[in-house]
Amino acid sequence: MNKNITPRETEEKIKNDGTVVIDVRTKEEYIKGHIKGSRNIDISGPTFMEEIMKLDSGKNYLVYCLSGGRSSKAQKTMIGLGLNNIYNLNGGITAWIKDGLPTTRD
Repeated sequence: MNKNITPRETEEKIKNDGTVVIDVRTKEEYIKGHIKGSRNIDISGPTFMEEIMKLDSGKNYLVYCLSGGRSSKAQKTMIGLGLNNIYNLNGGITAWIKDGLPTTRD
């Protein structure tokens, strides 16, 4: 399954099925606040493809960015590399925050 999901659907996936969360924003954006437990793999960084190719194809992944544009591109790239079950947080972390969901700076 590869689709856009809402912040509340994202929250449920993270809690209930062990979905791996990937923030594709820059390190600077990530440091300012991100979804707890997310991994930062910058889509514009030099190691993006290398890091994505190391991911376990048997897991579920949720990608997000600021508003959904970069994560949509990342989702397509991941699918092209043979990964399955890639979800995109519709509206990005902006929508997540607007829905009152927490971010962290850990």
